[in-house]
Amino acid sequence: MPGRRVPLLSVLVLVPCAAARASDSISAGELRALVDGGGGVKVIDVRSPEEYAAGHVPGALHLDRRAYDNPDQAADGAVASPEVMNALLSERGVTREDALVVYAGVRSLQMATRLWWLLRAYGHETPVRVLDGGFERWVADEHPVEAGAPAAVAPSDYRVSAFDAGQLADKEAVAGRAPDAVLLDVRGLDEFTGARVMAGAGRGGRIPGAVHVFFRDALGADGLLRPVDELRRHYAERGVTPDREIIIYCMRAHRASHTMFVLKHLLGYPRVRVYNGSWIEWSNDPERPIERD
Repeated sequence: MPGRRVPLLSVLVLVPCAAARASDSISAGELRALVDGGGGVKVIDVRSPEEYAAGHVPGALHLDRRAYDNPDQAADGAVASPEVMNALLSERGVTREDALVVYAGVRSLQMATRLWWLLRAYGHETPVRVLDGGFERWVADEHPVEAGAPAAVAPSDYRVSAFDAGQLADKEAVAGRAPDAVLLDVRGLDEFTGARVMAGAGRGGRIPGAVHVFFRDALGADGLLRPVDELRRHYAERGVTPDREIIIYCMRAHRASHTMFVLKHLLGYPRVRVYNGSWIEWSNDPERPIERD
């Protein structure tokens, strides 16, 4: 049942699309048309329960953004197991044939691309799309929202496929990467230099040889994704080019998923992996070298 109108936060999307990789991005207007058209789109809100209750896309399901990390892994933020993914998606009535919309708040856009990436890697049968400009754009464009707890749904029996291991790199792969591979650090500059040490990190600094491109550099001042040609130039200026293997890391491999989305599914880079353990694993291994400024 529609609720009262309230302000909201940021959005990312998963909907079916048979077009090119660039169509993994969708505008707020296009999403509104899908929602209004009753085209079978299921929307998933990955913000906190409090944020969801305060206001969400009408009819959105709720999935807390920490639920699809793996708490049993030593590296905080590791990929959720098949059993966890099956349970989460089944409880929310999601099927492998569903078109999905996933959104987060502007401060945590990476949690929506994180779920986008997991669904792709676990073989979800409909392509994943991301709402350009986030939920703020949805609100700024005056699309409707509703408040309250999520409605009850009939559970499904979701079963993921085997995880695409080609999407991941471990610390041995990072240490033994090819000489022309790019190790891309997408954290904040203060984290890259070592001036800031995030909670959970064993040390401050970066993996030796890493190149820095902040993950939010892919966005313009208006919060929208920068034009594709502009993005290509931006990454190429830093040596991040499609002819090279790219291994992306951040603190917990969350922000890395956003850059994975940009490089692989907007720009079409063929060889992109995420270092799943990322800085939280590397920095806590005393045998691994680091650099600092």
